[in-house]
Amino acid sequence: YLFGAPMRQSKYRTYLSWSRSYFAPPRHPGYVFHNEVSWWGSYVSSSGFVARSRGKLDAKGGAKGQNTLKPAKMNGPHSFTLEATVTDISRQSISNRQSVLLHPGEFYIGAKAKETFIAAGKKVEASVLAVAPKGERLSGESIEGTLFRRTWHSVRKKGMRGSSYFVSRPK
Repeated sequence: YLFGAPMRQSKYRTYLSWSRSYFAPPRHPGYVFHNEVSWWGSYVSSSGFVARSRGKLDAKGGAKGQNTLKPAKMNGPHSFTLEATVTDISRQSISNRQSVLLHPGEFYIGAKAKETFIAAGKKVEASVLAVAPKGERLSGESIEGTLFRRTWHSVRKKGMRGSSYFVSRPK
């Protein structure tokens, strides 16, 4: 199998998995395009198993397969990774992987607050836009959203040997 020759009839195995991913369309600095609520402690599964397979490569050293991606309710982009391992007759293995990004819809909603810290009693000002994954602004889309208020409480605690550290939790 030296010099790139096909590994005809060699055994292979594949593993397909998913994980939550981060994505922000290009050309819109300062806008937030992801769901911050889950970051604040609302547990949502962040990865999982999709499928696995085993088989033998064909006479040309290849294999084909397909799997329909049917993710559960997506609250953001998911990355799907296919890992493949081929084992030759001397039981040496070689592996590789490839990932693809699955967008949760045809466009992303971005929000940008005028200020990140707001004084009590002051109104929040923000701009909102709809953007295609490649970054083009879209018009005519109906957008609905929720603005969350999050208060953090920080407590200073005593550590070892006279040191201290902070523990911060959302209220």
